[in-house]
Amino acid sequence: MYIKWIHCKVQSSQKLSFFLAQQQWNKISSCDGFIFQIGGWSIDNNLNAYILCAWKSKNYFDQFMADVHDLITDLNHQEDTYLECNVSFFKCKFLMPGKYNDLQSPIAEGKYLRFADCLIYEDCIEHFIEVQESIWKVEMSQISGMLGGFFLESDNNSCRFLVVTLWDSIESHNLYIKTKVSQLRKDAKVSNDLSNISGCFIELINKWSIYT
Repeated sequence: MYIKWIHCKVQSSQKLSFFLAQQQWNKISSCDGFIFQIGGWSIDNNLNAYILCAWKSKNYFDQFMADVHDLITDLNHQEDTYLECNVSFFKCKFLMPGKYNDLQSPIAEGKYLRFADCLIYEDCIEHFIEVQESIWKVEMSQISGMLGGFFLESDNNSCRFLVVTLWDSIESHNLYIKTKVSQLRKDAKVSNDLSNISGCFIELINKWSIYT
């Protein structure tokens, strides 16, 4: 699975235009190799939008870019609706089961998305991946309200990883932060792996969700 991760910063005067333009991407649902697209506004700063788009492979994505992408942007003029747009690409290393073990159910039912954007010291990459799969993935699957997620590795930076989880409510995530995160960090011993970590909690918008 090949992931396009988009972060757009908008002005308050652009927010409605961006919201409406984003709805017009539903045309991609018929593109070969398309899986899903979801997105929403940051809870902490609602002038920051995040979009996650999944494809079966980079080849399918490249074909979409060559044949369809510009046809949509010519219609929705989305480049006029934001101040800044940052795009990154990732490959899915493994799925993170939660309430569901499949891919589709967390995407369809998730109300919120949490991401952690992690930069890892080069000599710690192997350890970081190992504990994410052997400890974090296992423990997260038992967290109430965590529906499922993905562990992603950057397509062009071997030290960058994106951990994405889907949640049923803010309350479920807050309880996880309060009761589980500290112990998980101790068990996984990831503090020495991280050169930087950032992230936020996103309220997903149904009208931006696209499925095949």
